[in-house]
Amino acid sequence: MREEFDALKSLLKQRHDERVAKTPDRIRYAIAEFNKNDIEFSVKNHAIGHIHAWTKGDNKVFQFWADTGKILGSNKRGIHAFIGLLKASRCATQKGDSQ
Repeated sequence: MREEFDALKSLLKQRHDERVAKTPDRIRYAIAEFNKNDIEFSVKNHAIGHIHAWTKGDNKVFQFWADTGKILGSNKRGIHAFIGLLKASRCATQKGDSQ
């Protein structure tokens, strides 16, 4: 039983290390996408890919983790879903301002 546990633990650590090794690439990709879409952002933690990004107009902050694709407060994941959320929030704010 102990040998099986140790083997599983080793496998899980290997998978974790492989995922973590991709974080810098994911951060670079997110930065390129933010720049392409003219989105203000700040990388808060390079080790885990934690990023803040702001909407234009109301300057509302949203949080994203490039390593997992997690968007705080959303069930959606990924940089494109995050950018869509930022743009949707920007549009909603602009509509509210014009009324």
